[in-house]
Amino acid sequence: MEHNFSLQSILDIVLLVQAVLFGILLIALDRKQQRNTFYLGVFIILFGLTSVTSIVEELNLTNHYPKLEYLPFDFVWTLFPVFYLYVQEISIFSNHKKYYVLLPGLVDFIFLSSLFFLSEEAAAIAYDSFLYGLFFICGIIYSVIIVIKTFSLIKRHMKSIRDQYSSLEYKEMKWVKYFTLGILLYFSFGLLTLFFAVLKDVADDFLNIFFITASVVELTLVFWASFKGITQDKVTLLISNKRTEDIKEGTLKSEVFREKDESIEKIIESLRKVIQEDQLFKDVNLTIVDVSEKIGVHPRKLSIIINSHIGSNFNQYINNYRVEQSKKLLINDSGSNLTIEGIAFEAGFKSKSSFYAAFKNSTQMTPVNFKKSISKKH
Repeated sequence: MEHNFSLQSILDIVLLVQAVLFGILLIALDRKQQRNTFYLGVFIILFGLTSVTSIVEELNLTNHYPKLEYLPFDFVWTLFPVFYLYVQEISIFSNHKKYYVLLPGLVDFIFLSSLFFLSEEAAAIAYDSFLYGLFFICGIIYSVIIVIKTFSLIKRHMKSIRDQYSSLEYKEMKWVKYFTLGILLYFSFGLLTLFFAVLKDVADDFLNIFFITASVVELTLVFWASFKGITQDKVTLLISNKRTEDIKEGTLKSEVFREKDESIEKIIESLRKVIQEDQLFKDVNLTIVDVSEKIGVHPRKLSIIINSHIGSNFNQYINNYRVEQSKKLLINDSGSNLTIEGIAFEAGFKSKSSFYAAFKNSTQMTPVNFKKSISKKH
């Protein structure tokens, strides 16, 4: 039996091996309780297995084993739901996992596996039928719905951590958002290309270039997701349901809005005092729970007051004090011996990038430009 290895088939084989190895590594890390990467590992493996059908066709294996054409490895109903569970696992809402999103994928796999064990003629009839085409399209629609749910989950996660943490490094999960968007665009572009290829007589050279490019993109996505998954920490919910089981957020909001202005102003003044005078903002790991314990106010209630009466979230509120402190260091001689990074750490920022982002958001200029503008005035 002779196999013709092309660049395309080699790339697909490398993708399959890479995905399986990285997937096993991620699952092993989860089992050792070092990272919450079980579902990411499963996602990576499934993503790699989708290339099996292409490998079978490229190596002409169907000439000798025709049934291999019907391997149940498209996972159109499964990929994005598994990734959605991974996002839930590492997000602030990890206690509310929705396993039911996997049910359609399980039904799909059982159905396709049953077709694989039919005769070749029966399997071909089933795959070429209108109902199977409709089933596949429904799978694509379901995947889009899950992607929308994933974006919604990430958005709610980002809002919650900004209300609870003063430093957001490795907590915002921006890479998850970009990865989800990237893989959605990749699949959308691929489907459109194949659609036009069916409608029009597209040159074989163009299709070959497209498939090779697609394989390179897939290799990049698998490596990127695996690397980020290894470095991604799970984000802890600070205001858990157990701590607030007798206090609902709606009830707290009603109480806050019914409270007299003098009472709210007293809480805000106490907040300002412990943050500014005690310089709590210099603690890079400061959370809303730390502050609430200092002033004797429930953390969820304090979060509502900061949002509704001060007009910002906890992260923005603390960063405003840090920016003001960094301005003083940039202006005064006390900060003349410090680098920009040193000033950032001295003011309470956890990284140079977060310092630049907060400073520019507050002053519309970078710390370096701010220092230059002050020097010109003097």
